[in-house]
Amino acid sequence: MPKIVNIDEKRKWICEKAYEQFLTSGINNFSLTKFITSLNMSKGLFYYYFQTKEELIFKVIKNKKKIIFDEIEKKISEAETFYDKLLALFSFYLDSSIPENLAFTKLMKDIFYMYINVENKFIAQKNAECYNYRYTIIDRIFTEMIDKGYLKKDSKKFIISLIAISDGMHLQSIILDNYDLNGNLINYIKILDDLLLLSCRNPLIKGCQRYT
Repeated sequence: MPKIVNIDEKRKWICEKAYEQFLTSGINNFSLTKFITSLNMSKGLFYYYFQTKEELIFKVIKNKKKIIFDEIEKKISEAETFYDKLLALFSFYLDSSIPENLAFTKLMKDIFYMYINVENKFIAQKNAECYNYRYTIIDRIFTEMIDKGYLKKDSKKFIISLIAISDGMHLQSIILDNYDLNGNLINYIKILDDLLLLSCRNPLIKGCQRYT
């Protein structure tokens, strides 16, 4: 009997192999034809799993993002203050001691040009999905902190600017070699915390000591 292939497992295997290749040669030097050959797979079979190079790249990113953001969401749930929750949210940018973060950051820099290709409907859709996912996480943080009496009631109006400014800082870190992403992002989080903080003397707010 012919071997039954699990499509999801096969796609996952291809993505792992692609990720290894991306880290070794970089995406700009990635040859899809050579990669397919290295898999001992025909082009026709490969295109059954992934129709384009872009689809493969974004699937690899999605898989790796899930691992990273699952850990980030865990850190957010464990943090008690608004300030610490935002540090947890942006820990991917701030904690360069984790090898997986460094590897993924390198990958993201390589594909930055793809993210700004808004004429590509597939890429535009993936960008929208990424934005909506981040917005949902941040909205959850704001909702929790407002309900606990930590933030002002109208604080959610700053969610869009928080995403825009953090994205802008990340862009600057890609363009400029000497840009201090950690320092600038932490300073901005402190400013936002001071601006939106309702009261740090509220005895009902546990762990209200900040910036320690």
